[in-house]
Amino acid sequence: MPAITPTYGIPYQVISDSPNGATLGENGFLAVDTLLATQAAAVAALAARVTALEALSPIWSYLSSDSTPVNNSVTYADTGLSFTATSGHRYVLMTDVVYSSATGPDINFRWSVPAGATMPWQAWGLALGIATVEGDLKAETRATAATGVGLGGAGTGVKLSARPGALLVMGGTSGTVKLEFSQNAMVASDTVVHANSWLMAVPLP
Repeated sequence: MPAITPTYGIPYQVISDSPNGATLGENGFLAVDTLLATQAAAVAALAARVTALEALSPIWSYLSSDSTPVNNSVTYADTGLSFTATSGHRYVLMTDVVYSSATGPDINFRWSVPAGATMPWQAWGLALGIATVEGDLKAETRATAATGVGLGGAGTGVKLSARPGALLVMGGTSGTVKLEFSQNAMVASDTVVHANSWLMAVPLP
C-alpha cells in the first residue's frame, strides 16, 4: 500500500504492505487522523457560533464625567453616549440618563443617526413645568431621530432619570449613533447630564 500521508504534521514512517493487509500500526495512524479531522471540524463550528453570538452582544457606552450645556439651546452630543452602528442592521436602544436642571431651562433630547437610518423613538421623564421630583411623568414619541423631546428639571443639582429609547433600523451607511441633549430653553443656568448615564444598543438577529 502507498505511504500514509500525514495530515496534521505527525511524522509517520513509511509503512509497506504486509501479507495480511494493513498492520495494527497503520490502522492506528489512520484512526488518529480521522479523530483530529473530526475535532478540527467541531472547533470550527464552535468558533462560528461564538462569532454569531458576539455579533448579538449588547453594546454599552456611558458617561465617564458630567456634561454641562450652559445657556445653550444648541444640540450638544457627548461621545460617551454613542456607538458605531453597522449598515443593514437593527438595534433596540435603551438608556438611563441622569440629569439635573433648573425649572425653566429643563432639558431636551434628540438623536443623531447615519444617513438612511430610520428611528421612531420615545422618551420618558418628568413633565415640563414640574418643580418637584415626585411630579407628573410624561412619555412622548417622535417619528424621526432629530425631532427633540423636552423633559422637566426639578431644580439645580436635583438629579432625575430620563429614559429615551428607540428601534433603530440602519440603511446602507454605517456610522455613529449619538444621543444628543441641550437645554430646552436657553437660560444662563447649569443643565447637567451626570456621569454614569448609559446607553445600551442590542443588535437584533
